[in-house]
Amino acid sequence: SSEVRWLVLPERPAGTEHLTEEELVPLVSRDSMVGVAKVEAS
Repeated sequence: SSEVRWLVLPERPAGTEHLTEEELVPLVSRDSMVGVAKVEAS
């Protein structure tokens, strides 16, 4: 609604601690941003 805003941050996939922000971006999908799927490391 116009009164409530939600911010969904996908959980960092295990084993990606060494990746930079630029390397993580391609892993994020539409589904992970709306909270219906987990981000999978490739």
